[in-house]
Amino acid sequence: MSVFRESASSVQLCNFLQAAGVTTQHITAPLITPTGEIPDAEIPLNAINTYIDTVSAEIVFKTRTTQGIVFARLPLNMGPPLRTPTMGGSGSTSQTLSFVTQPTQLAPFISMRPVKGVNYQPSPSDYNTLPAPFVYGDTDFWNQDFSALWSMVGNQGGEVGRNDVNIMSSTLNATLIKGFNYADPNNRNHKPFLAYCQQHNLKVLVPLSNFFINPTNVVQFADVIIRIIKEASSEPAVVGFTIGNELNDTDNAAAIAQAFKLITENDTRGLVCCSPLQNFDGTGSTYPQMATDIKTAITAIGLTTEYNNRWFQAVNLYPLPSPNPPTDYTYLTKFITETHPTSAFSDEYLLITEYGWYTNPPGGVPGQTGQDTSVQEQAKIIYNNATNTSYPKFLGGCYFEWSDELYKPGSSEKSFGLQAFPSPLDFTIGKTTNNLDYRIDVYDTNPSFTTLASIFKNP
Repeated sequence: MSVFRESASSVQLCNFLQAAGVTTQHITAPLITPTGEIPDAEIPLNAINTYIDTVSAEIVFKTRTTQGIVFARLPLNMGPPLRTPTMGGSGSTSQTLSFVTQPTQLAPFISMRPVKGVNYQPSPSDYNTLPAPFVYGDTDFWNQDFSALWSMVGNQGGEVGRNDVNIMSSTLNATLIKGFNYADPNNRNHKPFLAYCQQHNLKVLVPLSNFFINPTNVVQFADVIIRIIKEASSEPAVVGFTIGNELNDTDNAAAIAQAFKLITENDTRGLVCCSPLQNFDGTGSTYPQMATDIKTAITAIGLTTEYNNRWFQAVNLYPLPSPNPPTDYTYLTKFITETHPTSAFSDEYLLITEYGWYTNPPGGVPGQTGQDTSVQEQAKIIYNNATNTSYPKFLGGCYFEWSDELYKPGSSEKSFGLQAFPSPLDFTIGKTTNNLDYRIDVYDTNPSFTTLASIFKNP
C-alpha cells in the first residue's frame, strides 16, 4: 500500500497521486467529511489544502486511476497539517494518506447519489386478474422471455420491441431499476435483461421476493436463492439486493437475516443489501422498530461486520390517503431531515424505495392532474434533500411505478404508473422462448412522466 506523508505543499500530494496511477489532473471533491457530504465536483489538486484545513477528522477522496476507481482516506485526527516556514507556520505532527480499494462495500452504490430510481414490473394488459395467466405466472418480466417489453426486439425476430429500458434511461433520465419478483434462473434467463440495463447505464437492485422470505421458505428454497444471487452478482449492472418488501412482522427478521447470510456467502462482489419497510406517515413503528429487529437478527448470526459494510436502510413512504390528492408533505420532509437523522440508524444510508400517487383515486381530484401534482411535490422534496450536504446519508428514491398493474382491481396500486393503458387497448403479440404468446402493449404516457423526467434531469 502506498503511503504519503502530508505536508503543506500540495505538490507532494499531486506527485503521490500521479505515482499511484491517477490519469487526470483533478480528483473528485471529498465524498465524506465530518460536517456532511460535499457534492460530486472535480477540484484542482492544488486546492486540496483548503479542504484539509476546513475539516477535523477524515476526508475520503474518490480518484480515477489506471486500475479504475479507488478511494483514498486521509485521517486528520493526528494533529494539524505540517506547516513550513515559508507559510508562516511551525512544524507539527505529520499525517498519512493511504489508498484503499473502497471505504466500505457501500461505496459504489453511494456514488450514485442522488439515486433516480423507478420500480419496474411491466405486467401486460391481459394480466388483469389473479391467479395470473400461465405465461405470466411468476410475475417476472426481467428476462429473455419478455424481451420485446424491455428491448428493441423480441425472440422471433419479427416483434418490434417497446424498449422500456432505453426509455427509462434516455427519456426518464433514471439511473436505477428496482423490482419485486425474480424467478429461478433455471426457469428464466435474466442475463440479457441485465446486460441491456448495463448497456444503457441503468443499475439494478435485484429482489429476493416475499415468497422466499419467511422462516420456512428461506430454508426450503435456499438453492433457488443461491442461484439468483450467483446469476445476479455476475452481471455488472447489479448493484445490490432487496430482501423482501414491506415484511413488517418482526417474525420475518430472522428470515431476512438468513437471506442476507446466503448473499454474503455466495455474492463475490460484496453488493449492497436492504429490506424495504412500509411507513405511511413517517412516524410509524416499522421504522425504526423493524429495522432494529433486522439488525439484531443479523448481528445474532455473527454478521455484524457484513451488516456495517453492506446494509442500507430502505423505506416505502407515501402520503396519507386523505385528503385526496395530498396537500401536506411535511411527513416526507420530516422523515428525511428528522426521523432518520435522529434515529439509531443515523449513520446508515437511506433510500426511499417507493413513493408516488395514483390516477384514479376514489375521491378528491381524480385522474392525471392529481397524480402529476403529487409526484412533483414528493420528487422535489426527495431530490432537494438528496443533493443537500446537510443530509449526506440520504441517497434519493425509487418511484412506484413504471406502469399500471391491471391485476389489482379495486386497489389504488392499479394506477400508480407513469405509463397507462389506453382505452381501447392497443397491443401486438410477442413470443416467449417457449413460443407462448404475450402482449406488447402500447402505453399512454401520463404527464407525471414528463414532470419526473425533468426533475431527474436536474435534481
